[in-house]
Amino acid sequence: MSACDRCGRCCKKPITAALFAMPEDIKRWEKQGRNDILQYIDPFDMLNSNWCSCDIWVNPENGEDFIDCPFLQKNDDQDIYTCLIHDTKPYNCRIYDCKNKDWREGKT
Repeated sequence: MSACDRCGRCCKKPITAALFAMPEDIKRWEKQGRNDILQYIDPFDMLNSNWCSCDIWVNPENGEDFIDCPFLQKNDDQDIYTCLIHDTKPYNCRIYDCKNKDWREGKT
């Protein structure tokens, strides 16, 4: 896996359309008391989180999917982004290959 260049592409549509959390992610966030993350998981999926993956980045106010990850922060006056949950991000974020040409060009 290559180093992150902080472009933010991995956290924006269409990439985020396929984002999910594994049961291990859910358990870790529950253990860490990360309600700030857990609130963005599909409530129906949360009921079944012991055995299935969960749709993530769902708006807790209206149930609609976010266009971009709510934990993506653009640095002021720069085209550089920061992941606000980098230390505990979901499995599929951790395995994202930032140098994959198709992903970087939005061809997934």
